[in-house]
Amino acid sequence: MPAMNHFPLLPSDRHFRITHDPKLRVAYVYLVDRRVSGGSHRSVQALDGSVIIDLDKADRVVGIEFLDTRRLHPETLAEAEKPAPEPEDFLDEKDRQVLAACLGDRHAQQVLCLEHHEGLVRDACEVLGKHRKPDAEDVVAGMWERLVAGEYRPPMIRGAGVVWLRRLVKSAAAEIVRRGGAR
Repeated sequence: MPAMNHFPLLPSDRHFRITHDPKLRVAYVYLVDRRVSGGSHRSVQALDGSVIIDLDKADRVVGIEFLDTRRLHPETLAEAEKPAPEPEDFLDEKDRQVLAACLGDRHAQQVLCLEHHEGLVRDACEVLGKHRKPDAEDVVAGMWERLVAGEYRPPMIRGAGVVWLRRLVKSAAAEIVRRGGAR
């Protein structure tokens, strides 16, 4: 029997998922979330019909079906046994802390406030003017109140948690300026 060429496929993003039926030796590799992509629009056969590539309406690859899993590395097939990652799994520690604070975790709220309050006040002062520090304090206090009340949901983007908090404060300060309340 000729040597089989193996194709290593390992997860690169949160939508990557594999299903595997060892009895039939068939595996399907989901490359994108089908709910977002609109699913498969058409299919193309490859490698003498042992692989079927599913394409969306824009001819982007959404998934690949392997009709003979001997072409895949065992490490790839082992991915089929793992639970799908949650969006939180891709966030860094500070992003998870911001998310936890927005979801009501009092400890996370306290830590964020202690670590970032002064910097957020400086951000608000940049927009309002240095002479408006009491107004900047009010803007930041209002942001913390809304965060504690559960009114915010941070972006699920790695490294964006604190940047998002700064944007909230700057936007609130800019709204005061638009209304004619500063500078």
